Amino acid sequence: MQTIFKPIPSGSIPGDHSVEIFGDRKSKEVFFFRNGETKSFKDLPETYKRQLLQKLLKDPIARKQLGHLGYTEALKKFAFCHYGSLDNVPDFCADGQLGPSDNFRCSDNCACLAWKSKQIHTEDGKHITPKQLQIIDHIRRGFPDKLIAHKLGIAISTLDNHKTAIMKKLNAFSKVDIITKSINQNIIQ
Repeated sequence: MQTIFKPIPSGSIPGDHSVEIFGDRKSKEVFFFRNGETKSFKDLPETYKRQLLQKLLKDPIARKQLGHLGYTEALKKFAFCHYGSLDNVPDFCADGQLGPSDNFRCSDNCACLAWKSKQIHTEDGKHITPKQLQIIDHIRRGFPDKLIAHKLGIAISTLDNHKTAIMKKLNAFSKVDIITKSINQNIIQ
């Protein structure tokens, strides 16, 4: 019998001063682990919030979409969309530096997928475009190519070009392979 160990989330063990931000998809609440404790986003140290704010301010699309929210709510939404997955890669290293965004999709159609600061990648770093994400989502739902092309308002030949690019990025050989590899690489959750 093979035993499979899942990595422990960063910050979840006493003495681990790295920070792992994570969110609840239903409530959209945001929490973090640090030094073995779970805390609410509102308790995130200001030095960390300032780093998130700097990242937010560098993204004109995110800034525009979140500009109507108050400071804490905008940062919380930004953090949720960028760092919402519970993984073993610290979002803030033990020295307090903000790390790269998680490969996390807060929802299939969240506006954050258009943010300049938010990108979904394959495990070897190839960027998956928002259009490719839509196609992957439609394939996951079992839609036939003709329906996918119709829903996206593109020709079948254009869809074929997109699918070829997706397969190349994922090193996939079929629609089933696209879905399997997308799930394994946290491109779809």
